Amino acid sequence: MLDVEAPSADWDLTAWPPAGARPVDVSYETLAGHGYHYGAVFQGLQRMWRHNDHVYAEVALPTEPDAYAIHPALLDATLHAACTEGPRLATSWRGVAVHAVGASALRVRIGPDRAGSVSIMLADTVGDPVAEFTVGTTPVVPAELQAARVVQLGALYRETWVDHLAKSSPRRANWAVVGEDPLRAAVGLTAAGVNAQAYPGLDALVEADGEVPDYVLLTVPTGAEVADTARETLRRLNALLATEELATSTVVFLTTAAVAAFDPADADLAGAAAWGLIRSAQAEHHGRFVLADVDADEASWRALPRAVMSGEPQMALREGRVRVPRLAPGAPAGATERFAGHDGTTLITGGTTPMGERLARHLVAVHGVRHLVLTGALAPEPTAELTALGATVTTAACDPADRTALRELIDRLPAEHPLTMAVHIPQAPPYDKEPDPAPSAAPSAAPSPTPDALAEAMRATVGAAEILDQEIGDATLVLCSSFAGTVGGAGTAATAASAAALDALARRRRASGALAVSLAWGPWAPDDAPSRGGIAGVGVLGAREAVALFDTACRASEPVWIPARLDLAELARQAEAGNALPPVFRSLVRTTGKRTAGKGAVSVTSLRQRLASMAEAERDRTLGDLISTQISAVLGLESADVVRSNQVLLEFGFDSLSILTLRNRLHSATGVRLDTASMFHQSTPDDLVQHLKQALLEDRSGRGDDDAPTAHTVEARR
Repeated sequence: MLDVEAPSADWDLTAWPPAGARPVDVSYETLAGHGYHYGAVFQGLQRMWRHNDHVYAEVALPTEPDAYAIHPALLDATLHAACTEGPRLATSWRGVAVHAVGASALRVRIGPDRAGSVSIMLADTVGDPVAEFTVGTTPVVPAELQAARVVQLGALYRETWVDHLAKSSPRRANWAVVGEDPLRAAVGLTAAGVNAQAYPGLDALVEADGEVPDYVLLTVPTGAEVADTARETLRRLNALLATEELATSTVVFLTTAAVAAFDPADADLAGAAAWGLIRSAQAEHHGRFVLADVDADEASWRALPRAVMSGEPQMALREGRVRVPRLAPGAPAGATERFAGHDGTTLITGGTTPMGERLARHLVAVHGVRHLVLTGALAPEPTAELTALGATVTTAACDPADRTALRELIDRLPAEHPLTMAVHIPQAPPYDKEPDPAPSAAPSAAPSPTPDALAEAMRATVGAAEILDQEIGDATLVLCSSFAGTVGGAGTAATAASAAALDALARRRRASGALAVSLAWGPWAPDDAPSRGGIAGVGVLGAREAVALFDTACRASEPVWIPARLDLAELARQAEAGNALPPVFRSLVRTTGKRTAGKGAVSVTSLRQRLASMAEAERDRTLGDLISTQISAVLGLESADVVRSNQVLLEFGFDSLSILTLRNRLHSATGVRLDTASMFHQSTPDDLVQHLKQALLEDRSGRGDDDAPTAHTVEARR
């Protein structure tokens, strides 16, 4: 019922503040930590007191009240004082009476009413009544509020495994099983009716008489030391790429229990590292490498050839069932408070990184962490900001890969503040394009690691995480990895290998009953502003977005999350333009699968036939036009006419990533695999013309079908 006549007030707030009232700290930073971010006009709560079961407050409006009876921002500020036990949502109003209008400052008295409701009296600055009402409130769970915000961001993903059924029958092909064969792949494939020959090593395969195998199969050992496995896998990759005789062969790497496709407890760290490394290689050499995680069941050997020939580059097989990885939008379920509000000590390795500094501020300001230990190669400088927020900060030059030093550091913690959380931020090696999990600029050219350098990087990142896993007891372990471990990426060998192993470690620790989560970060910047990234289709998270994703992922039940800002529309445009996307994007990016007509695309066979019928000068002109068009497309030039045939590629503005893109586009157009390292140094468009011409027109006698595309490595002249 509404009535224009309000009853006369029989109360006032002239005695102010009441005798015996105790002051209460007022902080909008605390409310922001719970998910409420107020602008300047809405930060009207000035002072608060508590007396018995009542709250008293002063609120002020930093603007004119205009024609409002009570300005909405002023009224809202009175409710801030009613939410001292945590954020609440006003859901019902009763007994609302207005006694005066136009107030710009108020005295507020808040008392209990029915369950979930409070009675509120508002008076002016001399204590005369302005309004009174009873408001019903509902508590807002901060984790739910944060989860809703994260869903709105659309920047949290997880890897899922979906069933895959190859639609076509496998063609007849020759398989070569190379090296140690602990899974008895040669026997299993032969029993499945596949022509499979075993060879002790690559040299023996190359020296053997007979046809070049269509598929070369190598096994990654299970349960081996991570660094040694990474070194050996990279050595094998380099040897395969350097063996010209096998340039037309597809290489299949077998692992066991390296991915959580069927069992979430499957987490062989060495095999997972091999997956990350080869995913990076797949981005650099499209169609050359395949990953298959198998159980050696008879039905799986029968299913493997069909699955490999279906075009899926990554798969897992169990008892004949085939699953492939895909990305799915994150919808965290089972959120808890177990990661928030730590009374003990939090350890952050990599405390000098931008990510480490930002997370430290967040944990102190928002989650109330009061005992913080920061480590790095050099002892980080404790910030005055953290100290001002009430935290006790200890810094140490401690390498977490040094078990003795880490154990001594943990043992020195006071018994009343034991270690409750460890956040591991590994330092990526300088030769990867992702030097920090939070890069703010486009990646630059960088050399690939040697096998020994890769092994050292794995010890520094994954080895340190394994030691933390063993030494921190039942504390929560948060691992900061990279989405390169799931998505791959050209030039990210060490980052991808380390990230995949860290993700596997989180799965293994969670399966054992301990608390752990791995965050496979996409790029994010130290400041709050999100932006487009240096990689097409992948944006840069702002720091405020990143910490919101951190909170939600840490509270969720899944052990691995991928916080990344993906531009799905841009990724779809790339796919429609013919650019190969990582297979995990296929569930997010829908394309027709058909090329656009009129773009000059021709089959490799047609190109070879056309060149064979041309005069020499016309061949050079045709290939030159093709190369100029591809250079223009990769660099976004206004026209292919600006490409000079005698200009070194580096002078056009190529870096190592765009060189890889050019190499892959030329391979798609011609079937010829060019050597990236040689292209990167002194090659010109004229050089590429001559090499492509030689490869496309060379005699292919003894190599099979004359119409099959050429696909072997061509060294560029320097």
